[in-house]
Amino acid sequence: MPFEIFPVEKADLPQLISIQNAAFASNPIDNAMFPTRPTAEDDPVFNTSIENTKDTNEKQKDQDAEQTKDKPKEEETASTIKHQIAQLRKEMTTNKASRYIKCVDDNQIISWAKWEVYPAPRPEAEWTKETALEVEPGANKEYTEAFVRGLDEWKQKLFRGDPYCCKLSSFLGFFSCIM
Repeated sequence: MPFEIFPVEKADLPQLISIQNAAFASNPIDNAMFPTRPTAEDDPVFNTSIENTKDTNEKQKDQDAEQTKDKPKEEETASTIKHQIAQLRKEMTTNKASRYIKCVDDNQIISWAKWEVYPAPRPEAEWTKETALEVEPGANKEYTEAFVRGLDEWKQKLFRGDPYCCKLSSFLGFFSCIM
């Protein structure tokens, strides 16, 4: 079955966050900013999506391990994921330049991307504005702020108020722009 591309729906957000966390899990910059971010093993949404690929013995081992799992870690993971979903929901509803798409294979979301599209020149007051930053629980606030401010500077110098399109992909964990 070929890959299909659809607009993201609000019901997709938990799975998008799971994909994002898995895509950036080995990224050293992301790990420095978010040292306590959930891994695929911690994420119940990700684990549910791969559950059907396991045999009965693997499922029993997982259930046994789950019973001994540390509850505070589960609560921290749930809190972080809820925060990430809330941030993504807010971004989707407030940033008029953002477009979100998902890639589906066999009725399963396998990737997603956020596109920022600025088709016309923008006034300086708009393009020099700092990115609003709400740091998730457990994040290294200073490092995250420095990284995001660096991206802001880079975009201001490179694009100024000119039309451009940027994409953040959560399949391979990369960022690219087109002028």
